[in-house]
Amino acid sequence: MGSYGSFFFYTLTFIIWSGLVASIALTIWLARRSPSPPPASPTAMLTTLTTALLLGRLAFILTNLPFFQEQPSQLLNLWQGGFYYPALILGALLALFAHARYHHHPLTPYLILVTPALLRLYTTGWLACYFEACAFGAVTSPSPLAADLPDDFGVLALRYQTQLIAVTFLTPLFLLSLYRWYRYPPPTLTTAARFWFPLALLHLTLIPLRGDINPTGWFSFDILFAALLCGFTARLAWRPRLEKDTSLHAHRY
Repeated sequence: MGSYGSFFFYTLTFIIWSGLVASIALTIWLARRSPSPPPASPTAMLTTLTTALLLGRLAFILTNLPFFQEQPSQLLNLWQGGFYYPALILGALLALFAHARYHHHPLTPYLILVTPALLRLYTTGWLACYFEACAFGAVTSPSPLAADLPDDFGVLALRYQTQLIAVTFLTPLFLLSLYRWYRYPPPTLTTAARFWFPLALLHLTLIPLRGDINPTGWFSFDILFAALLCGFTARLAWRPRLEKDTSLHAHRY
């Protein structure tokens, strides 16, 4: 977006960090609407985001270790992006679990509460990549899914429109989650899982279309993680059981 002395302020920086603020504000708003929110809900969201970002960044550094060994000054440049998706998800879950244990409260209400905010944040990440050409698509032949796009070095080629595909899919999903969380009856864990499943499925679908992932090692783990997440969320989303006590607004968890 501009430079301030020796500091460059990127469009990606603005979009991601404004998305963080909006996600925290959304969680606070949803918690205030609830007659019985889980304890310290805004703190839970802030802790979740911080832990997820730190673990996501650490994993990204480990997957690109040769670059960071040559450019150690880039290690802490979080405003430039660079996060590893599976570590982000695992970090968020670990932080929520630790927060729930600390407050002696079940994990389920926190998972339900933060779902729209995490969808908002994931959409924001892909939108930022759309402007900064990160998570760019692999080179391909002409098709409706392809366009003449740059990679993160600015090299133009006919590539899959991974960022646009993700934003087009995630935006209505996020808006639908807002509509559902605003309405009654209150959302349950099953409701939340029915939003996590398409999120995991999108990630699994986009992995082979991306041109910024090494096709060995972490690439295989990325596919395995996304496939396991799809299976787990599908199991939660369509399990044949009643969940009367797992609602976000239930009086007893």
